[in-house]
Amino acid sequence: MTDFKKHKKLLTRREAYLATGIPERTLKHMVTDKYQYIKPPHKKIGGTTFYGPLHQLMAWFNQDLSNSPKNTDNTSDKSDKKIKVIK
Repeated sequence: MTDFKKHKKLLTRREAYLATGIPERTLKHMVTDKYQYIKPPHKKIGGTTFYGPLHQLMAWFNQDLSNSPKNTDNTSDKSDKKIKVIK
């Protein structure tokens, strides 16, 4: 039973940094609304953000984190018109 609890433990930002090597400030940025890429598994409790569980955090870290945003359509955020491409 204790092994199950270890697997489900949420990590602080410092512990997530030690597990992945991603700087703490970068982890903080990755869970904001402005971050457009694949976010790490996290849960906000009160004013504190926890990451994980560890196996999910490592699966996220080991996947392809190429810089492809979630929003891939060619429309502007402010309107439904297509973005003008300048060549």
